[in-house]
Parts: sequence; structure tokens; C-alpha cells
Amino acid sequence: MNTASNLFAVAVEAPPPPPTFSPDGTTLDINSPAGAQIIDSARATWTKQSQTSGTPAQIGVARNGVRVANSIDLLTIKAGIVYQKDFLSGSGWMVWNNGWVASAAP
Repeated sequence: MNTASNLFAVAVEAPPPPPTFSPDGTTLDINSPAGAQIIDSARATWTKQSQTSGTPAQIGVARNGVRVANSIDLLTIKAGIVYQKDFLSGSGWMVWNNGWVASAAP
């Protein structure tokens, strides 16, 4: 009589950790490849898009797939917080806080 049990070893792979936010100074600008991304401290994904107004040297930006900027010069991150700059508008730096708000330089 065979009393041995058939035992199976099953390896369970843990899900990957959530992405960390992008390093300080990561930027999206005209020189970034199409679809380049920044991840902020809220785990939102910021993606370079084509600009819809402004000059050909500017970019558009989407946050989690929703466009939030049409024509800016650059988007950057510091301590997980996203900032944008439109040099032509003269509006200075802006920081994302459920919308763009005037800010000091990052």
C-alpha cells in the first residue's frame, strides 16, 4: 500500500511594489522622447504630449491621461512635486495642486 502523498511546491510571486516617484530634476521638454513620463509622489503619471498652441518648441502634458497643459516649455519634479514653466507667457513657475498654482522656482 502506497501511503505517500503527492506534495506540490507552488511558488507565489509577490506583486511588484508601487512605482516610486521620479528623481528630482527629471524633466519633460521638447528634447524628451515622445511619451516620456514623470511619476509624482501621489503616483500620478505625467506624460509628454504634442503642444496644441504656443510655439513648436513647447510641449503639452497629460496627468493620468488627461491633458493639463497645452503649451509649456518644461515640466520638472522636486521632492515628488511637479512644476511647470512657460517662459513665453511670463507667468513664472507653477506647481500642481489639483490645478496649476503660481509658485517659487523648484
